[in-house]
Amino acid sequence: MLHKVNLDEVSDGKVYERRDMVRLGCGDCEGCSECCKTVGDSIVLDPYDYAMLAAELSMDAAGLNSKYASFGPVGAMVLPHLVIDEGKGCRLLSADGRCTVHKARPGMCRLFPLARIYEEDRVTYIHQIHECPKKPNKKVRVEEFIGIPNMVAYERYLLVWDSFRKAYEGIVTPEISNEDLEEQTKFILTLFYLTPFPVTKGADGVVDMEPFYSAFYRRMDTAYEGLGLVRVPDKEVEDWKHKPIRKTWLED
Repeated sequence: MLHKVNLDEVSDGKVYERRDMVRLGCGDCEGCSECCKTVGDSIVLDPYDYAMLAAELSMDAAGLNSKYASFGPVGAMVLPHLVIDEGKGCRLLSADGRCTVHKARPGMCRLFPLARIYEEDRVTYIHQIHECPKKPNKKVRVEEFIGIPNMVAYERYLLVWDSFRKAYEGIVTPEISNEDLEEQTKFILTLFYLTPFPVTKGADGVVDMEPFYSAFYRRMDTAYEGLGLVRVPDKEVEDWKHKPIRKTWLED
């Protein structure tokens, strides 16, 4: 998410939606993995990313956390991020600098050099023109560049997850005790990360994330209730077409 950024300084000055064409293509990053070596701990994993990686690597949370993910503070929450070894880069890179989980790479990896902007009822994108050393030479549709199946469902999920994070930040005040904060952190991590989601990897090697959404919304109801959060009414529910969504999320 971007805060108080002058778009003209970091981008081409335009804001894109998923169906828009952007000059991003550069030969599938052939011969380059610079961004996978210099990102530090900035590749934060949301529940979708974490579930997808666990399925792709055939690992449970313990295995994933012992090798590829580490937990740290992100705003008011504690969330996992990819481990990047100094001087070597992401642990998911092959010896020749290629991503070994490209089909299941995290959302922030898919975006680069785009960045997301979370608006009240939609996700938009900007092209960070100074971030990638390669010169793009081909226009591509945003949703094709990101490569997530069912982008409508995915963007809807992103908005709900972002709303939850903002709602949680609203109850984390200096007065909260360390014990309560630890209990809430454990509750969130167990609900959205440490408890496996129903994700499967097909015979073609593609991870099927469709079952993820139904489970995610059920758990989101549990999270709001368990933390005593007030849910902001959704304003774009009429455009939501993903049928397994919890009915309670359509009746605000």
